[in-house]
Amino acid sequence: MEIKQPNGSAPNGENDIVPAAALLTASRSGNLKNIEYFLHHDYDVNICDKNNETPLYIACKSGHIEIVKLLLKNKCKTNILNKNNQTAMHEAARKGFTEIVHLLLKYKIHKCDLDILNKKSETPLFMASILGHSEIVKLLLQYKCDPNLANWNNDTPLHVAVTEGYTEVVGHLLKYKCNPDIMNNQNETPLYIASFLGFSEIVKLFLEHNGNPTVPHAKSPLKAASTECHHDVVELLKNYRPPSCKSFVCSIL
Repeated sequence: MEIKQPNGSAPNGENDIVPAAALLTASRSGNLKNIEYFLHHDYDVNICDKNNETPLYIACKSGHIEIVKLLLKNKCKTNILNKNNQTAMHEAARKGFTEIVHLLLKYKIHKCDLDILNKKSETPLFMASILGHSEIVKLLLQYKCDPNLANWNNDTPLHVAVTEGYTEVVGHLLKYKCNPDIMNNQNETPLYIASFLGFSEIVKLFLEHNGNPTVPHAKSPLKAASTECHHDVVELLKNYRPPSCKSFVCSIL
């Protein structure tokens, strides 16, 4: 396709700034026509700004779906890290842009690394989980991200989804084999947190997926539920029988 501009100039004069800045500015403002022109004239599709953010990163952050499609069509790289060690996938997952996440996942030329940790040791899955973006969580799990990578406090995506009370997100994580028994640095399992907060539906999910209410050295879910007077959770835990042990009794200690 031939793209022509009067006197060789880009529309709106954006290439009068600096070639690199022009592409970044157009990605930020959502000006698809300008980006088509810049890429046709061989501007660097992977150019970075002062924060080491590429046009793809900026377009993902801004939710510009058509620009993301165009940049991917022009073989941009997906795993370039910004100053916070975040990729375009981190940003799309954080913002809840499901269609953009799906576009990145389907892109085969430079396959997204879904397990990159940012400076807070958070994966895209962690970000989507803590913010309750259920469909994005499901997509990332379907594309085989590691669901057990923990942050600086050893909190997994399951810990933070439980803390926020996101039942649907918890269900996705358990379905895709997120370990329900990992302790964070406070010796809290996700089941403990759910019990402490009185989230009975989430507690049910854990017990249905064989979450252990008596993990060695972990804080007691039953004691937490009892102390906080969550009587429905207390009954669930007391009546729980793991499939492998008919005589099991959940301890309050």
